[in-house]
Amino acid sequence: MRSSTLRFRLAVCAGLPLCAAALSATLLLWARGRAASDDAFARSGEALAAAIAAQNATPLASADADAMRPVADWVRALPDVTAVRFVDPQGRILLGDAGGRSGAVTFRAGAPGGGSVEIEVLEASRLASRERLARDVFLVTLAASLFAALGIALLFRLVARPLDRMAAEAARLAANPESGAGALPKELGLVSESLSILLNALAAARASALERETAATDQVRSRMADLDAATAQLEAQRSRMIDAARVGQLVSKIAHELNNPLATVCGHVERLESQASLPADVRSRLAIVHTQAERCHRTIRDLLVYARMVKPQLAAVSLNHLVGETIDAHRMSLSEWGIEPEVSLDPEAPIVFCDRGMLEQVVVNLITNARNALNSLAGVKTLQIKTRITGSDAQLVVMDNGPGIPRAIKDSLFDPFAPREGAGGGLGLSFCSGIIEEHHGRIQAFNRPGGGASLVVSLPLHHADTGKDRPMPDRTTSPPSPRRAATGTAVATAPLRVLVVDDEPEIASLIEEALTDEGHQVVKALNGSRAIDALQTGEFDLIVSDMRMPGMSGRELHEQVRSRWPDLADRLVFITGDQSGGDIAQFLEQSKARCIGKPFRVSELQELASGYTRRG
Repeated sequence: MRSSTLRFRLAVCAGLPLCAAALSATLLLWARGRAASDDAFARSGEALAAAIAAQNATPLASADADAMRPVADWVRALPDVTAVRFVDPQGRILLGDAGGRSGAVTFRAGAPGGGSVEIEVLEASRLASRERLARDVFLVTLAASLFAALGIALLFRLVARPLDRMAAEAARLAANPESGAGALPKELGLVSESLSILLNALAAARASALERETAATDQVRSRMADLDAATAQLEAQRSRMIDAARVGQLVSKIAHELNNPLATVCGHVERLESQASLPADVRSRLAIVHTQAERCHRTIRDLLVYARMVKPQLAAVSLNHLVGETIDAHRMSLSEWGIEPEVSLDPEAPIVFCDRGMLEQVVVNLITNARNALNSLAGVKTLQIKTRITGSDAQLVVMDNGPGIPRAIKDSLFDPFAPREGAGGGLGLSFCSGIIEEHHGRIQAFNRPGGGASLVVSLPLHHADTGKDRPMPDRTTSPPSPRRAATGTAVATAPLRVLVVDDEPEIASLIEEALTDEGHQVVKALNGSRAIDALQTGEFDLIVSDMRMPGMSGRELHEQVRSRWPDLADRLVFITGDQSGGDIAQFLEQSKARCIGKPFRVSELQELASGYTRRG
């Protein structure tokens, strides 16, 4: 680059900003000065008019022109004042000049008692102020221009000339590199040092940025890995929830299909047991059949609990008694496995608010889990069962000296369908977890320091004197009817006309026989449509109906009865093997209809019928 071009660029780069700054300052000074001059002129005129009006308030109010003449003469004698006028409250000029002189400004002020004063003032003073302002602005502009020229000259001396020398030295070195560097101006060394510092700073900044980028990349990768793991975990949980929902639907269907034949078996066994002439050996065998059938029913109910389809029926239960009775019932089977349980019960006898059958099944499952874990142990097999009170909880602890819980399955030990190779888990522990959660408790698993596993069940203590715990209502248990005596025994009534509706002929016949034995008149209908036909042609005092039937369901039958025979709506009793289904449970809750679960006791059905009287 030639020296003249460099100097021209320096002059432009330095001169233009300085000139622009000087021009901006000049214009700003001029605008502000002019505005201040005009404002001062206006304020002085308004103040003079206001002072005259205040001084002559009384004469203006009384229209006394003579009293105002001295004031008018005094005002006319003031510099730059060309006219003065006094105006009464009605707008008439009492005293004053015609006015209207060119170059004059009129100022008006009102008097407190009415009327006003007008004065005209020449703009000569304002014009003089503007002239002085213009002179001052010119001087400031001149000074700013001089300073700008001085700055440009200093820039040429301090920057342009050293750069010229550096350019000449660079041209000389380019033409003759072997001649070596000559005497360079000191400014070149400063520039070189500054550039070196700048380059080092840029290199350090680049290295730091790369380091931060690497750390951020590693962090993003770590977060992505965590996200992938969480996504996989959620997907696995979703899969387990879908499996659990399918199991729930399957269990509900199984319960319906099994409870119907169980109801037939239990009903006929109960009727046979009621015969007094039955041989003792036959009665004993029937008792075994009845017990095993009820066991099947409890198993079905436990499966429904596992699928979260049955609410626990709560009552105050002694944890010590429940554990002791359960252990005694299984002591012989445990001894066949070479296990002698050690039982330690808390002397304070903790009481818990629970469903006894469900909690008993939890104890059985925990014992079975420990037994399976001890199966592969060659030495002494130890099983310890304890009850204790910890804070506000009652705890059941089951410990064994087996292989313990593998770390790989510890987190999923209570999940349904999770693999549990090498541990005594399986569906039983997930079933236990579901029951304990329904009772607002928790179950935990630990590895013992000396080997083996420890499972701890914690349930809230029941305090009978607090009045906070109450049994949950049971839809299968009807409240005492008002038609029963105070002692709870059935009141003798006339035979009822009963309509039995069930698509299972065996169950319909069983109900017919049970009620006929009590002297009632029974009509059977194997579906809802036939039941409607029977209601149209006959009079009935009670309707006993199944819930799930092909065609017209029990719910639809209830709607028909309520709309067409409203006085029979509260005399419709349901018998079903699937009262835990979501739609059925909701219907029973909303309609407040009475319901007996299958399998049912014949005596329960007979007692229910005895609580009703004939209509009409």
